[in-house]
Amino acid sequence: MTTDGEGAARALERLRAAWREGIKSGDAGETDFDALRRKARARFLATRETDGREGGSPPPRG
Repeated sequence: MTTDGEGAARALERLRAAWREGIKSGDAGETDFDALRRKARARFLATRETDGREGGSPPPRG
């Protein structure tokens, strides 16, 4: 049986290993956050249109 401290230590080591693996994988490059927001918003609105809720689109941002 493990204590909470042992479980936390294992979780911390898994996080550290994942961090090291991510660093070794190299630079992911630049992220186009505007394109990412547009894509996410389109997916969100498509979900709203198909889930049967009433109401229109929220007002535009910006």
